[in-house]
Amino acid sequence: MKAYYIDPILKFVAEVNFEGDYKEIYKWIDATTFDVVNLNSYGDGMYIDDEGLLKQSNYFFEVPVWNGEEYVQQMYAGKALILGVDSNGDSDDVKGLKFALLQDRIKFLGEKDYSMMVV
Repeated sequence: MKAYYIDPILKFVAEVNFEGDYKEIYKWIDATTFDVVNLNSYGDGMYIDDEGLLKQSNYFFEVPVWNGEEYVQQMYAGKALILGVDSNGDSDDVKGLKFALLQDRIKFLGEKDYSMMVV
């Protein structure tokens, strides 16, 4: 199925083929747990590392997220995989987020290192 892959380390986004096994999501995003962010009203979701913001150092990016009125930029950490969801709640082709929009609006923010922060 058609999916979009975001790699903030190498600073690229690509249209990829996802085979449908949810266990593969862990490999795509280099994570041990994941969460899904609703991107729009079409049913597109972005799978992200659930612990991405907890890591001492990570790479960040911003993507457009539909807030009900317009697309607004939201920041996330780590690699991501965008998929659609069908009427049964299963993964499907990306539904409404156009690849050109994602390419145009994604912003790679680089690495943030929190090792120097005082707790």
